[in-house]
Amino acid sequence: MVDEEYVGDYRMTMRMCNKCGKELPLERFMKNAKSKGGRTSTCRDCYNAQTRERYRQGSLSAAQDREPVAWRARTLRANMVQRVRQKKLPFDRAVLTRPYIEAWLLRTPNCPCCGRPFDFAYKHDGVRHDDAPSLDRFDPDKGYVVGNVTLICWRCNRVKYTTTVPDELEAVARWIRKRQDTLPEAPGDFVSGFPGGSYHW
Repeated sequence: MVDEEYVGDYRMTMRMCNKCGKELPLERFMKNAKSKGGRTSTCRDCYNAQTRERYRQGSLSAAQDREPVAWRARTLRANMVQRVRQKKLPFDRAVLTRPYIEAWLLRTPNCPCCGRPFDFAYKHDGVRHDDAPSLDRFDPDKGYVVGNVTLICWRCNRVKYTTTVPDELEAVARWIRKRQDTLPEAPGDFVSGFPGGSYHW
């Protein structure tokens, strides 16, 4: 028997899904006594896809809460790779790996610019929080290469480009001067000393 619903005296056997926009037979929509016509407004396929995505997001959030530093490293590298592709930047791919960044995070509990502790925890709100770590290019044109990339908090990263507050600018200026005095002469000077030996940043 074909399911039916009525609009006035007009018998309906089809419905448009409000998710995918497809007009489908009523049997492709789940029964729901609280919905108009006794059927959901989202088709079964879209409903199932939404359920799988909610489950995936829940599993992802749980994993991020269990291992925040590992997930920070994964996110930082993924974002870095994306910017490299978009802007066609130089990239030390073999050095700046996810394990390398994770070890770097573990050895760097505080932002080297402002001295505040990094906050590795995920808030699951899609917002870049001030104390979260970020990868900054000292010289934007040189890309993500050893000696030109450092970990600083989002607050300092943003201050470098947007602030007009004198104290904040001076804090960043002091850090930049200090970095200029301690940059390795060649990538090997940095790579050979990390993570087991000397640490430049």
